[in-house]
Amino acid sequence: MRNLWQTVKAENSDGTFNAVIEILKNSRDKYEYDLQKADFVLEKKLSGEQMFIFDYGFVPRTITADGDPLDVIVLTQDKLSRGKVVRVEVVGLMKMLDESQEDDKIIAVIASDDFWRRRLDDRKQEIFSEIAEWTKRYKDGEETKLEIGGFASAQKAKKKIKKAIKKYEQLLAKK
Repeated sequence: MRNLWQTVKAENSDGTFNAVIEILKNSRDKYEYDLQKADFVLEKKLSGEQMFIFDYGFVPRTITADGDPLDVIVLTQDKLSRGKVVRVEVVGLMKMLDESQEDDKIIAVIASDDFWRRRLDDRKQEIFSEIAEWTKRYKDGEETKLEIGGFASAQKAKKKIKKAIKKYEQLLAKK
């Protein structure tokens, strides 16, 4: 099996980025991509009636301070599948600390999804607030300390991605 983290490029020539989908919208299953096994592993099932309200994954060929690829929340009306590589347009960044460690989330839309682009034009703050509230509820009951420090622009999110790409490249150069 090919390693999606290593073989899929992060950035496209048109300014979009790629995301590998791990978690599906309307699912209770939290999968994580195991970088060594190059496969998806079920990490946990959400309790009760809680479900993911967005698709979720990572930007390939990136690495962050916690040693994981950079997380990305993908907003789309399309039905995606686990392991699907999608071309996304970055729309923002949710600043987050998990256990006092930086764990920011890129927020993006499928590049061809005009519905979500228009929806964000009309209701960006409301949608970002909904994402933040869901994230706080998701962590309820866990003994982890989560802080959401607001949102940043698409431009800052792109800088974050480029920094994570550079860190990945530096890690690769050491091997």
